[in-house]
Amino acid sequence: MFTSHCFSMILFLLLLCSSSRMSNALNDALKKQQSDMLSLGAVVDYTSLAGKKEKVAMDLAIEDIYAHANHQNFPTLHVENSRGDPFRAASSVKTLIEKQHAKAIIGFGTWQEAVFVAQLGNESKVPILSLANEVPQWASCHWPFLVNAARSQNAQMKALPAIIQSWKWRKVNIIYEDMNPAVTGISPEIIAAIQEVDAEINDLLPLSFSSTSFSLKKVGAPEKWVVQSFHCSYFHYLSH
Repeated sequence: MFTSHCFSMILFLLLLCSSSRMSNALNDALKKQQSDMLSLGAVVDYTSLAGKKEKVAMDLAIEDIYAHANHQNFPTLHVENSRGDPFRAASSVKTLIEKQHAKAIIGFGTWQEAVFVAQLGNESKVPILSLANEVPQWASCHWPFLVNAARSQNAQMKALPAIIQSWKWRKVNIIYEDMNPAVTGISPEIIAAIQEVDAEINDLLPLSFSSTSFSLKKVGAPEKWVVQSFHCSYFHYLSH
C-alpha cells in the first residue's frame, strides 16, 4: 500500500506542476483558473482489483495533499467508473470535462480505454494520464495530450536475462495475450532482454483476448508445437 501511495502521489504532483512531457499544457490549464478550485478527474475500472487499488491510492494521495501541501487551491477529485468498457470510459471523460471542468484526467488502465479517450484530450486540451502498460511510443506524437504515466517495465526486464541465463535456456517460447491489433501484443523489452543472453526465440504464440480457457489449439497452434510444449519448463511473467 505504501508503494502505491507514493506512486499515486508522484502522479498527482504531475497534475499540479508543469511538465515538459505535456508540452506545458497542464501548466497553461492551471494558470487560467488560479482563483478557482482545481478540478481533477479519474476514470478507473471498479470491477477489477487493479482499479480498486488505484481508487484507494488516489484517495490517499488527495488526503496527503490536503494534510501537508501548502496550496492556495486544493484539488477536488472526481472519479468515474469505466467498468472496463472503452465506450463508457469515453463517456466518463466527456462528463468530467464538460460538467466537472476537469483540468487533467488520470486512469485508463488498458490501451483500449486510453486510445478511445486520447482524441478527446486533444480536442479539449486536457491532459490524459494513462496507467496502461502497453501504450506505444508513437502515441504521444499522434495525441500530444496523452501521457503514459505507467511505471517503466525496464527494471522488471532486467530480471529476465538473469533467470534465463541461470537455467542455461537456449530456446524460449513466448505465449502472450493478443489484446488489440493497434498495438503489438508482446513487449519489445521482453524480446530485447532475451536476446541479451543469446537465447533463441523459438515461437511467438498469441492468445486471443476472448479466449476463456488455455487451449493453444483454439488459436490455431500447430499440434506438434502443442505436444512439444508439454516437455518445456515454464516461466510466467505478468505485466499487469
